[in-house]
Amino acid sequence: MPLPVLAMMACTFCIGTAESVIAGILPSVARDVGVSLTAVGMLISVYAVTVVLVGPLVTAVTIRLRLRRAVLMPALMGVFVLGNVQAALAPGFGWLTAGRVVSALAHSTLIAAFVAAAREMAPADRRAAWGAKVTLGIGLSSVAGVPVGTLIGDAYGWRATFWALAASSLAATLLLMRCTVPEPPPTAAPRRPGAAVTGRRTPALPGAVLLVAVVIALGTGGVFTFYTYASPYLTQAVGLEPRTVTVLLLLYGAGGLVGNTVGGRAADRFPHAAVPATLGTAAAGLLLLALPPDG
Repeated sequence: MPLPVLAMMACTFCIGTAESVIAGILPSVARDVGVSLTAVGMLISVYAVTVVLVGPLVTAVTIRLRLRRAVLMPALMGVFVLGNVQAALAPGFGWLTAGRVVSALAHSTLIAAFVAAAREMAPADRRAAWGAKVTLGIGLSSVAGVPVGTLIGDAYGWRATFWALAASSLAATLLLMRCTVPEPPPTAAPRRPGAAVTGRRTPALPGAVLLVAVVIALGTGGVFTFYTYASPYLTQAVGLEPRTVTVLLLLYGAGGLVGNTVGGRAADRFPHAAVPATLGTAAAGLLLLALPPDG
């Protein structure tokens, strides 16, 4: 794996861990800041809403500024690090929420920039697979990042989890800065034959982009909603032991790694079938979880 791709994967590992690690430290955060488990669980929702609503605006601003990737990626990772530092130092729930928002500001732009850079570095028949290598970091965060973050929080307090996130994110940023990430090739906006040249660019209706956004929101919303409250659901509603829940969450993360790798290769070979098959599998799994437990 090329070093730039490895560095970007390390960054997405930190981003994925920060997004979901709250699920593992829910009880300790709730006790320390004096709020309910439901309120702490909303920190994941706040993060996600910021990514969805504000992330595209951040991307638009960075495109307008025409920042080089060598500047854009480390700068946004710096914002991400500062958000985790703010969460670690938060004197109360409000400041903790603000820290989550700051971290989320960089999320969507960074992921998009990382995947685009990896695809441009890849051979023509391996672009989806190389993009999947970058997002593999998110899968690894489910297997290693969230469990380790939970262990750190249980042993040293939830603030130590955010300090560890800030430190690992800074290390990934320094590695990224040592790499040479190619800049995107210059592109010219297409012009219809016979159209008059003006100083203004006519915006196109982003129908395809909106469709993709809706598919992602619906396809992942249920999965992340369940993951947030997986531990209380499996222990209280299903009656499993906490140790069994830990094993199941590890298996979930391992399944994500396999799916990421297989899905990337399938998207190169069967681009029109990969997405329906992936979403169908996720929907089937959620339907099975919705079945009432025996007994």
